Amino acid sequence: MASSLSLLDRVFGAQTGNSTLRGEELSAAARNLADRVAHDDWRLMAVDGAGERIIAAALDLSPQLQLTDASRRLDGLSIMLVAGYAAGEAGIQHKAGLARRLGAVAVQVTHLGQANRETTA
Repeated sequence: MASSLSLLDRVFGAQTGNSTLRGEELSAAARNLADRVAHDDWRLMAVDGAGERIIAAALDLSPQLQLTDASRRLDGLSIMLVAGYAAGEAGIQHKAGLARRLGAVAVQVTHLGQANRETTA
């Protein structure tokens, strides 16, 4: 029962964090993302609604950032998945697997509350 409560706490915490993402926290996430991909050839892809907001704010800072989504092939591209707070890895791993199936040669993910990391999907 304790692990169920822990999971519920993580889900509610992630939902609250994503729904209230704004102001300095959103600006800092956008700056971090823009800095992270500024000198590399990463295409940004949102994992969730908060990821879309972070990408939009990053585009405001760096209009040259490159975007993509899962509506086309990603052959030969390096994809940076962007997400808000996550209660678990399932959604992120699903999106990473999709990017790889669409032909991405590299997939990394950044989300709030955790450092950038490479996926193994």
